[in-house]
Amino acid sequence: LIYDNLHEMKKQKPEDLISDCIFTSLRTASGIDLIKFSKNYGIDLMEYKKEKIASYISDGFMLEKANHIFFTPKGIDISNSIITELI
Repeated sequence: LIYDNLHEMKKQKPEDLISDCIFTSLRTASGIDLIKFSKNYGIDLMEYKKEKIASYISDGFMLEKANHIFFTPKGIDISNSIITELI
């Protein structure tokens, strides 16, 4: 049974892995490492979700610094809705 669960985890679709990464990384203080994300998934997240991320940055909910995007204290309050829109 345990083997079956591990086997299923390996079969995750790329979209699910990307969503999981966004979901879990944005819940950390350092946020998403954009370079690592691009290497791992072949997607420039800043280009892929350009309008949404730019809007959150301009509204003060997120910051981009040193190739990372992460929540500001203001953004943490609404982080669940932001993450939902990004995944």
